[in-house]
Amino acid sequence: MTGSETATAAPSRPRRVSRTALAVLGLIVVSTAARFAAAQAFSTPWIAPDEMVYGMLGEGLWSHGSLTLRSFPSPYYSLLTPALIGAPLAWLRLRTTPI
Repeated sequence: MTGSETATAAPSRPRRVSRTALAVLGLIVVSTAARFAAAQAFSTPWIAPDEMVYGMLGEGLWSHGSLTLRSFPSPYYSLLTPALIGAPLAWLRLRTTPI
């Protein structure tokens, strides 16, 4: 090739978005909007019940050495999380209600 020759590239066409991609995007948007609307009905964070249960289990573990929830056994919870959560509650005496 010499300097006078120029390579001509085909003009690039804008890529079209497929119908499948638009359908997936629409599904994501609708799902996100539905979850946001459903979340507005709750006045507390959704994670709060688990955290309260682990806190009460931790209090029981550090107070009397068993994983009980207000004197009822709860065999399905792990030992590690209540032990970690209950330690500061026991050491700082942050419990406000009797177990």
